[in-house]
Amino acid sequence: MKGFQMKDEEQKIYFRNYERIPAERELDILIRELKSAGFQVGEKRITGLVDLYECKKDHIRFDIIFTGEESFVYSDDKEAIKILMELFK
Repeated sequence: MKGFQMKDEEQKIYFRNYERIPAERELDILIRELKSAGFQVGEKRITGLVDLYECKKDHIRFDIIFTGEESFVYSDDKEAIKILMELFK
């Protein structure tokens, strides 16, 4: 998966979906890739309009947010975002 960021949303990583795979499959691929890289992905928490997955590895912590139409990574930790962008380039 290829990640990208929008200019004014530095705490989020979005993913390109050139193959137009369904959003649920995209989420499954994202989770699988993170687990393969050694990240722990928590159980799904339904929080109203989105599903939230808490993720961690060592000192890195972030969330996967699934809207039903897309998945993205969110973290206030700039170091975590930088490490994850390296993973998804």
